[in-house]
Amino acid sequence: MAQKSQTEVKKHIREEFHIRKKSGGFESSIRIKPANKKNLTSQIYTMAAFASLQQTGGKKKARDGRLAIPIYNNIKDVKRKTAKNNPSAYLAGDAFKMRTKSGKEVIAQRKRGGLNILYFLRKEADVEKRFDMIEVTTKAVNDSFGMIFRRNLQDI
Repeated sequence: MAQKSQTEVKKHIREEFHIRKKSGGFESSIRIKPANKKNLTSQIYTMAAFASLQQTGGKKKARDGRLAIPIYNNIKDVKRKTAKNNPSAYLAGDAFKMRTKSGKEVIAQRKRGGLNILYFLRKEADVEKRFDMIEVTTKAVNDSFGMIFRRNLQDI
């Protein structure tokens, strides 16, 4: 059951998140602590630090400085083709920080015919609930547990 649930959670991650790392990363951080004779329960967990906020939703606050909130319709609008794909790498290149007329700080880049805003800089940001690990696991168990339990009883 735990392995089936782990597979379903990984499938959900591929559908819901844009994974930049092709091997390793968030998807491979979904682990199982198997059941044994002394402890008949198994656990599915992740050690990814950001996953708890993605599971519950809420406010993310900057530790120091500001959070860079990307502005894009498609990830390719801000993704660079270099190894350094973070806001500070843009600042080292052809982008710069500026304030808008409303007083908001942004990271912008000059384009033909004007400016392209890449990131808004904020002290905190709302994170919506996107990672449904608990719900996906519960559904996988509810869908398969009865059938697997009956099959195991018949084998005894």
